Amino acid sequence: MSIEDNLFTCGETPIWIPSTFDENALPKCISCTVRLTAKLAGPGNVNTRAEGLLLNENPTVTLALNGIQHSLVETILTFPGAHRYKGRPNPCVAELFLYFQNTRDFTQHACVAIPLDIGKGSTNRYFSTLDTGIRNDRPTVASVFPTESKYLLYKGADLRGRTGDDPRPRALCEPVKKVITYYLALTPSLILAKDLARLQALSGAADAVGKATGPPKPVSEVVQARLLRLGTLVDEIKIDTTSDDAKTDAGISTNAMKCYKLDPSKDIVKEKVYVGGVDRPGDRTLAEELAKATTQFSEDEASNGSIKPGDIENTLGIVMGVIVGVVVCAVLAYLLWKHVFTNYLQTQRLYNVPISATSITESLPKVSGIAGIPSIRTIFCPSK
Repeated sequence: MSIEDNLFTCGETPIWIPSTFDENALPKCISCTVRLTAKLAGPGNVNTRAEGLLLNENPTVTLALNGIQHSLVETILTFPGAHRYKGRPNPCVAELFLYFQNTRDFTQHACVAIPLDIGKGSTNRYFSTLDTGIRNDRPTVASVFPTESKYLLYKGADLRGRTGDDPRPRALCEPVKKVITYYLALTPSLILAKDLARLQALSGAADAVGKATGPPKPVSEVVQARLLRLGTLVDEIKIDTTSDDAKTDAGISTNAMKCYKLDPSKDIVKEKVYVGGVDRPGDRTLAEELAKATTQFSEDEASNGSIKPGDIENTLGIVMGVIVGVVVCAVLAYLLWKHVFTNYLQTQRLYNVPISATSITESLPKVSGIAGIPSIRTIFCPSK
């Protein structure tokens, strides 16, 4: 069996979905569990590269494929997009690629591809804050993911290192040097026109007149039967992120902070981190906040003198413990008395009737003694 029977080659990747294709005809990956975890936003600065822009995204972003962790290694924004939806003569205006590497087997790679259209939506803020300097209101990359989108899962040749000028370099494609597991969003996200123009200018694509820049583009629709055989439909990618993307408070939860050097006297207030001390709701330090919280707790305890459920529970526990202890001791005493000191009371009654020595001697027979020998009565009761 040829390797081409198991994946899409450089001539087919990125794929062009056939215009008559029905995504519901794809076999569903019922056992697939895909979860993206993005707790922190990246700096957002950019660098140019052949396909477009390399985004400086937070390296703590991970993708879990059936529980196997993949760490983010590259985030690339291309102009225009690479994949082509069905019924469209051209790819989308841009496309965001998130490349992940298996944390156990470094040869295994996955990529989430999100095509972009021009329009207003919740995903605009991510692109509006790219390369705008250091700021603490940037959303995480999770905010780019389209809501309620399905994903096309397929294996294909790596797009990195390939451009519109050279879509099939021999060193990468003959044979395919690196295979990527793609998760292509079947619903595009949105970017504002002004942000698209600004980011395109940063990439230099607008200055390349007459030059095929950007990623490689599909030249023809993929064979539908081949797509049905190699493609799989994933219903969703679960997103694990903080609520900071929709918040008005500029602080970040301390539980989410991992790699930033902080000054507790300036950056931490209550359980929030304000990087650089920006937008702090007060001038108190972390130590002062903790001392204030402890004092407030003590005052609340002192002011509340009523009986609490815990006091009743403790009292009942003591009473029940004493009762049980007395019963147990009584039972042990009874068993000890019964089996160790057998017939003790009956024995004691033998000595309850005192008998005088006179009564004993009076009952003895009076026998005359032999000469020189006193009588028995005299022996027992000698005369005065």
